[in-house]
Amino acid sequence: MYRIILLCCLSSVSYAAAATEFIRICNNGDAAGQGICPAKPQPGERPHDWGCSKQRQTGLLWSIQSLHGTWAAATQSLPQTLDAAAHCGLARGWRAPTRAELLSLQARAQQGWLSALRQAKQPDAAIANAYFPATRSDWYWSADTLDADPAYAWFVYFAHGYSNQGNAYSGYKTAPHYVHLVNDNR
Repeated sequence: MYRIILLCCLSSVSYAAAATEFIRICNNGDAAGQGICPAKPQPGERPHDWGCSKQRQTGLLWSIQSLHGTWAAATQSLPQTLDAAAHCGLARGWRAPTRAELLSLQARAQQGWLSALRQAKQPDAAIANAYFPATRSDWYWSADTLDADPAYAWFVYFAHGYSNQGNAYSGYKTAPHYVHLVNDNR
């Protein structure tokens, strides 16, 4: 019994630590508490609203939007749309993440997912929800094509309780899934 409690508590601590690895960035590119970006910005479309989360460890800037489309849209038209909008102050460089980059966002543990399943509710996504509030417990495209068959691409399943070498799977590129676009031009 003590071992189970210890594992529960350790996983909660690791999740909380993961959540502090991000900085909120407003749509104009200012970090939270700087320029016109409030200390606690809210998600939205205006320049002083929160639009991205910067991963401290990697320096990657992630859009908090959960965009939806096929793999072609995730790797071509959706990044072009964010480039054209100068999303989070960046007018170039938006792209679909690699599988490894996407897996770096996945939270390994969060309390409450089993309880949500028992209550027939959709559990929170397996991600730092405080920094990615629009993320769904669903499939998210990566930019990586499956080596064995170029008609397939890798995606990550952001749901608790599933495991396949880090929740990475492959599927037809023509299927619609979500995507969190990333930018490394910071």
